[in-house]
Formats: sequence, C-alpha cells, structure tokens
Amino acid sequence: MKKLLAMMLILGLAVMAAGPSSAADTIRIGLLAPLSHQVGEGEVNAAKMAVKRINDAGGIDGKKLELFIEDTEIKPEKAINGYKKLVMVDKVKAVMGAFSSGVVLSLMDHVARYKVPFISTASSSNTFGEKVAKDYARYKYFFRLMLNETDQVDGMVEFVNSFLKPKLNIKKVAVMAEDAKWTKLMGAQFVEQIKTKGIEVTDYIRFPFKETDFAPILSRVKNAKVQFLLEISAIADGAVYINQWHDMQGPPIGGCDTSAGSEDFWDKTNGKCKSETVFMYGAYDVALTPKTKPFWADYIKIYGKEPKYASGFTYDAVYIVANAVKAAGTTKADALVAAIEKTDYVGVSGRIQFKKNHNTICGSDGRPMMIWHQWQGKGQRLPVYPEKYATAKFILPAWWSVK
Repeated sequence: MKKLLAMMLILGLAVMAAGPSSAADTIRIGLLAPLSHQVGEGEVNAAKMAVKRINDAGGIDGKKLELFIEDTEIKPEKAINGYKKLVMVDKVKAVMGAFSSGVVLSLMDHVARYKVPFISTASSSNTFGEKVAKDYARYKYFFRLMLNETDQVDGMVEFVNSFLKPKLNIKKVAVMAEDAKWTKLMGAQFVEQIKTKGIEVTDYIRFPFKETDFAPILSRVKNAKVQFLLEISAIADGAVYINQWHDMQGPPIGGCDTSAGSEDFWDKTNGKCKSETVFMYGAYDVALTPKTKPFWADYIKIYGKEPKYASGFTYDAVYIVANAVKAAGTTKADALVAAIEKTDYVGVSGRIQFKKNHNTICGSDGRPMMIWHQWQGKGQRLPVYPEKYATAKFILPAWWSVK
C-alpha cells in the first residue's frame, strides 16, 4: 500500500511538472472574430491555416503556436470581454482580428491598459491611427493591417474619375451608405473629393443596417438621372438592395459591398448582381504578390469556399506576429511592438510595412490595394481594374446605355 501511494505521488509530481513545461513550449496568440458572420469565418479559417503552416514548418525556434478564439458577435461588449479573457485567462501574447470600426474602437483603451499587442484586420476607421499618433506611449500596442477610410476613398475617387468617367460620360453620381461609424468620414470625403473632379453629387443617402425597402432611395437616384451609384456597405445585406436595384433598373452600381465579395452572392441575388462592380483587397485571385494566388487556391482547397477580404490580412497578421517573436527573441509586449514596427514582409495581401501611426502603407503597386471586380457571365466575379490585373472588360447593366 505504501509503495502504491509513493508511486501515485511520484506520478502526480510528474504530471504537475509536465504541465508548466508543456505550456512553456507554446506561444499563445488570440483571435477576435464574429463567428456567425462571413468575415469572421474567413478570419478564423485563415488564422488556423497560418498557425498550422507555421507549426508544420517547425514553429518559432521550436515552439508551436497555439490559437485561442473568442466570438465578438459584432458587439463592443463581447469584443472587450473576449479580449480580456484572451489576455488574462488564456495568457496570449498577441491578439488579432475583429470586425467593425465601432467594435475595434471600443477595444483600444483596453489594449492600452493590458498592453498585449493587437493587430486589427477588418476595420477601416481613421480614428485608430490618429489615436496612435496623438498618444503613442498609450496606444502603441495597436496596429491596423488593412486600408483605412482615406485609402479607400482615394481608391474610389480614382476608379470613378479615371476609369468610369471616360467610359460612362459621368457627370452626376449619387452615394448610398449604411449608417455606421466607418462610413461617415468615407462618404463625406468621397463627396468632397469627387466634386473637385467636376462631377456633381446629387444625393448622399444613409440607410439603417436592416433596411429592407430601398425603393424610395432608388427612385430618388433614378429621378436625378445619375450615371453611377456608389454603394458603401459592410454589415448590411447587399443582396436586399441589389435585387431591388435590378428590378427597378437603376444606374450602374459599385463600390464597397462586403456581401458581394462572397461567391454565393450570385445565387442569393439570382444573378441580379450582374454588372455590380466592387473593390476587393486582402485576398483575391490576382497575382499581387507571389503568395496571393496560391493562398486563394489553397484556401478553397482546404475550406471549399473563397477567402474573404479579412482572410488575407488575418493570415498575414499571424505571420507578422510569428516573425516579430522570432526577431525579438521574446514575447514581452514592448519588444514585440518594436519588432512589429520594423515589419517588412511580403504576404498574401501585399508587401506589409507600418507607418509611424501603425497604419499599413497602402495603395501603391505590390502593397495592399483595391482591385475592382465585376459580376459577369454566369456567376463569375472578375477583375476589371486596374488594367494591369484585369482579366475581363467592364460591362454595363443590360438595360443601360451611355448617353
């Protein structure tokens, strides 16, 4: 009996010793994502894909990455609680992901308080970079891997003025945007800038996320006789207004419609999205870098569906954190921040470098940029601009003719 008790004691001590040793052999990272939303699903899939590949290649100096995931439900309080759990309970050394500028903005003071680096991969508000620039010591733990509002406005203005204006003889446009924090500055900046190009903005209309009747908006736009309708939506279901746009034979439409970035959007609209032109970034079937097209193909092979825009940014964020840990030789927060700031990494979403305000350098060739895709044929979403990456020519709605 004494021998049995002694053996049990030895085994117990061995298990206790093995626990901390095992934990010390992994590097824990966290992901915040809205799990029931297509963007969140894309973030999760991409993060798992990157972690597996890094671990299969030997990890970071022999240590494996361990991924912990929390659901934000696109709610600030859920994101805050999720971040706190990742930091205090799961003891992660870096966090990434999230979706919606309002959600991410709610996190910033908590990231500053707990000092665990966070890389946002699906939010565009300019406020983030402004906070870092204004109070670097407090907000230096926050990074954004994505185009911000100004980057996207510049891309939309270029598309309308340089590409569409000559094709469609554009003199008047209208703007419709979902009523969210991230669209306020974007919509206002687009209106202001496009006017300097000699293009009149007849209407700038904001609508609730869950709006179902777009007939009044579309009637107003049609009566104004615009040549293009710019859309800005990410949380709203784009299929709702695209179906009505088609039935009412509205003007050519395009811009930001996150819903249209999903491969099942054609079926959801019964093909009524044909000729809608939306910009994509982060992940697409385009040779932006040597890694972009292979990632697209591999993701589809693994998950049976296309990656979303945040998938590419999230995949790259995992590698950026892994590279930072390796370069710093530690997981201490300030050392990781310094290493992330020095990032010069060619990833899926482009060549990644950060500005002093921790925004990504975007827009130039080879860096994260907007590539415009149009729904054509029998359900293909094809790149049409910039011409360097185009595989198809721009088309008009069947009922529309240039006047």
